[in-house]
Amino acid sequence: MSERVLYSGYLTFRNETFSFSFDGAELHLIPTEEKEESFKWKWLTDGFNKWAYSSSSEKVINEKYIVGECFETSSRIVFFLTLGRYINQNNAALVLFPFAFILFKYNRESIDCMSFMGAEINHIHPTTKALIHDHDAEIRSFSVKTVSLDKTRTTERKFEAFGKKVKVYFGGSVHVTSNIDRNPLQIDSLIIVKFEPTDDYEFLYNIYNITKSFIQFLSYRKNVKIEQVSLSAPYGEGQHEKCADFFIVDDDNEQESYPIEKDMFIHQEDIDGIEGLILSDIAERKIILRHLPESYRQGRSINESRFVMIVAAFEWEFDRLYPKGIIKSQKRIEAEKGCSEKLQELVEGSTGKAREIYKFLSKEVVCVGSLENKIVQTLNDFPQMNDIFGKELYRLNEETFDIPAIGSRLSKQRNHFAHGDLDEGFIEEALLDLIYLEWIIYAMQLRVYGLSDDNIHRAINSLFKQNKVLK
Repeated sequence: MSERVLYSGYLTFRNETFSFSFDGAELHLIPTEEKEESFKWKWLTDGFNKWAYSSSSEKVINEKYIVGECFETSSRIVFFLTLGRYINQNNAALVLFPFAFILFKYNRESIDCMSFMGAEINHIHPTTKALIHDHDAEIRSFSVKTVSLDKTRTTERKFEAFGKKVKVYFGGSVHVTSNIDRNPLQIDSLIIVKFEPTDDYEFLYNIYNITKSFIQFLSYRKNVKIEQVSLSAPYGEGQHEKCADFFIVDDDNEQESYPIEKDMFIHQEDIDGIEGLILSDIAERKIILRHLPESYRQGRSINESRFVMIVAAFEWEFDRLYPKGIIKSQKRIEAEKGCSEKLQELVEGSTGKAREIYKFLSKEVVCVGSLENKIVQTLNDFPQMNDIFGKELYRLNEETFDIPAIGSRLSKQRNHFAHGDLDEGFIEEALLDLIYLEWIIYAMQLRVYGLSDDNIHRAINSLFKQNKVLK
């Protein structure tokens, strides 16, 4: 939250009623006046009352969230807490540190929709789709009008997450004002997530997390900013009524302007149809996002840990794209089978150290594929990508685009870093190889979902600002 607003009210925590005050960061739980003195004594005295924190296990948070009533809104407020964090005390008050909260405007029994707004979303699903321009040069007239919001809405994509059926789509929002200090027309794009009506607040937080990760994936950086999250309740026949706002505490990181100004995103139109598949894999942790840089600026530099992480991301996605591993010739398969059978006979007919050696050799017969082989196979499977992006990248850097050499350099440099071979000099060309590997990882991830090569190329072109003229 950028604005600090004081909220107060009452709630029940571990079967005790408290007044609370919350400034957007610290939540103070204040016992009732008649219990205040005894509460101080119980906090400081061991062995008196289990709730009163007589042991260290009782002084930590084991509630995922707590619910109170807010005086300022006359409605519910939900505080999300970090499991295992110690509870502080200030005189008789308990001090907790929520990492998120939901502020209801109207109390409703269940939530069935969340909408997300932010600068990155405005670029992923461009707000210009909602506008029609008209210019009359003769009379120097210029007019702008909005299209029907239904025309800005994409098709709903279904998926399952956290045990519930979910739908996601992009849409638009238009605000008109006569306030002279503000733009008269404000248009925003939205990511809208619908689901079965629920009062499970943990589920709502999980939906927030996967949606933010989805935006991070489409931005290739973690410091994306969701400016507003609205919660809605079922209303009438298939309608929704906005009833609450969702806030992350201390989510005030400065927005990175350069990648936004340069429109460095994968756009919705290039992944149309697979939005739900990506979100589902994010929820199930099938797609790897750990290698994403914290910011665009950080992504422009490479250190040892980031090098290893990017290569690890490649190997993870290789296993998803090629579940059977390295492609082998029929002769190789037959040879491996024959050797394995002969070694198994030797294992069964020997004892002691000889048996151990034969067992070891039998495991080495079947080639599971080295990093070098995986890189070579993958690059050979993306010939158009190589022609459009790879060869040009290497030409601009006065290097030769050589697939076997790329695989060899990346494999050797990864091993140097992973094994702590600090005396080995850095292979300078491997830095260029790693940049291209970042692009290839995205191509692999998008191909897993069946996206066409043309769409993959447009996504890479936009995300990494390559300025290629593509069909």
